[in-house]
Amino acid sequence: ATFANGNLLFWRDGNLVAQRFDPRTGVLSGAAEAIVEHADFEPLFSLAEFSTSAEGKLVYMAGDAPNGTQLVWYDRNGKVLGTLGENGHYKNVAISRDGSRVVADTTGMKESDIRILDSRGSRTLMTLGNGDGGSPAWSPDGREIYFTSNANGPKDIYVRAADGSGEEKEVLKFDKKEYGALFLAASPDGKSIAFEIIDRATGEDIYTLALGGDGKPQPFV
Repeated sequence: ATFANGNLLFWRDGNLVAQRFDPRTGVLSGAAEAIVEHADFEPLFSLAEFSTSAEGKLVYMAGDAPNGTQLVWYDRNGKVLGTLGENGHYKNVAISRDGSRVVADTTGMKESDIRILDSRGSRTLMTLGNGDGGSPAWSPDGREIYFTSNANGPKDIYVRAADGSGEEKEVLKFDKKEYGALFLAASPDGKSIAFEIIDRATGEDIYTLALGGDGKPQPFV
């Protein structure tokens, strides 16, 4: 959001809207009215690209969200071998241990998907609506996918069968005052997972969790 000429401007459902705002009391008044339709929004970083001047002039990027990115296979010499899946807003990509499949999380304006891609195409393993999630990671045997979701508050850790059967199971739940986990990785023996936590006091920390243990993460770095 930006403030200019007595209005708070922000992005909503594809439009830039303005609503009267008193900066002294912090109170909004009246209805939010669209002043620009089809304003650009970058879902990967949740960024609406616009700015306002003090006297109330507006500069913005017009158009819908960009077309996204394409996953591409390269050999070790940098030669393109082929593409995988369709264009999308990919955040995190993980290759299965046998090299035959890829799991990736894609982000949209209202929900995120976790997709599994291989030479036969792609399928959606799950849709994470009403919340951000992702950071998918393969189990060593390729049968399960670990991922995070903040649908219930912080980014808790879950696991689900890679074939889509069954429901997701909670692996680790965080206190609501904590941010949650990022960047998951499973150990080669499948006995533990590692992840990053952003802590207000100590910054970015790495923890490990023994699967099937007491459920208490241990600090690594």
